[in-house]
Amino acid sequence: GKKVNTGAYADKYILVNVWATWNSNSHEQIKKLRELKEKVRSENLGILNISLDSDTAAWKNAVRGDSIIGDNVRGAYKSASHLMKNGSRRVVYVEGNPNTAGSRQRLRGYKQAHTEFGVPVREEFIISGEYSIVFGQETAKKLLESGLEFDGIITGSDLIAIGIVSQLMKSGVRVPEDVEVIGFDNIELTTVITPSLSTISKPHYEMAQHISEQLIRIIQGETIPLPHTVVEPELILRETTRNK
Repeated sequence: GKKVNTGAYADKYILVNVWATWNSNSHEQIKKLRELKEKVRSENLGILNISLDSDTAAWKNAVRGDSIIGDNVRGAYKSASHLMKNGSRRVVYVEGNPNTAGSRQRLRGYKQAHTEFGVPVREEFIISGEYSIVFGQETAKKLLESGLEFDGIITGSDLIAIGIVSQLMKSGVRVPEDVEVIGFDNIELTTVITPSLSTISKPHYEMAQHISEQLIRIIQGETIPLPHTVVEPELILRETTRNK
């Protein structure tokens, strides 16, 4: 929390919480946050919540507004839909920790795309492990050794996707001609590797801008409730997809 000198306005205490993910500890953290709000029942406390990877329903119920999150469901849906529009019908979903809310959301988006295109979801195409390049490499190797036929892969992180692309190309699989790959996060590394990685970009700039605007409103003494906001991710098309 930071005390802000507002000049003409009364000093405000502003607590900004940034949540990287929603996991088993998050409910306990939210409970403590509510207790803090009860202890400081005054207009001098403003609380804003930013979540980069949370469960929309659970998050909204827990913090009751004053929050902003990225839409993981839409992100995975956009990835899978793009590949299916390109003709892919055997799309693999590779995730890190399956127990995080973000992973569950992305899986929902993946399944939604399958439903929309009338493609059955194959459980053997849903793979989870860890968010790392090495895991991506190991996953690609196992997929190739398994004999499963696949023509597209979406992932829960760019690191996984980078490892997958690396191993596929090392094994003689052409990307994107044989297999298209889409990551998630749009980290800086995605633009410097070859081929450059198509990915989902979380709107971090827009999220920061939104929070800045809400902070200004608090500082200026506004007492109207601040909204719970879900922001739309962007599909960034580069060289690991066939961009028709």
